[in-house]
Amino acid sequence: MKIANNTILISLIFLASFATRSFAEPIAVPALAQGAQYRLAFVTSGFRDATSTNIADYDAFVAAAAAAIPELATLRTSWKVIGSTDTIAARDHTGTNPTKSAGVPIYLIDGTKVVDDNADLWDGKLDKPICRTETGADVCNPHAIVWTGTNQDGGVTQGAGLGGKGKNGHGVAQGVANRSYHDWVKNQAQPDSIQGKRFYALSGILTIPGR
Repeated sequence: MKIANNTILISLIFLASFATRSFAEPIAVPALAQGAQYRLAFVTSGFRDATSTNIADYDAFVAAAAAAIPELATLRTSWKVIGSTDTIAARDHTGTNPTKSAGVPIYLIDGTKVVDDNADLWDGKLDKPICRTETGADVCNPHAIVWTGTNQDGGVTQGAGLGGKGKNGHGVAQGVANRSYHDWVKNQAQPDSIQGKRFYALSGILTIPGR
């Protein structure tokens, strides 16, 4: 019950912090054919720690960020953190494991393509970095650090997952939002998981509407 209460509290705090913010730019629908499927990704403008071992806490955090933006809320999709605990890999948690499904293209909310499919997401290089927030703000220039707990292939960084103590004292794995190579998701490990940092969010599968 304690975990559930913490999740609700974090969500309420996050929603309150974004209640007065406006969307910097409209959501751009990807230039795809009618009926084509895709997903959206963003990096949170807000921050939280990486002390919880419950992946649902981080899902609640990124979902609250999306819910505070009307243009994203109206999509009525689920949002999951691109992150791993010591027992759950990001590629499985987000349904992006290329050994299980080909997946669909992933875009930023401004219509910029990040990757073509699941294999492209975890091959060590993004087409474009995930450095636009849910509010539309561009954080590509600042050194935007992101808690991930994840290896470059989307797997668990053993001993350095979200909520972990850190293997050999190295801490929780983190990425850098303005990077497009493997360090977008794993740059180094930070021993102090109580620090507030950003998180990556990934939507469920969306479909281009027909006429």
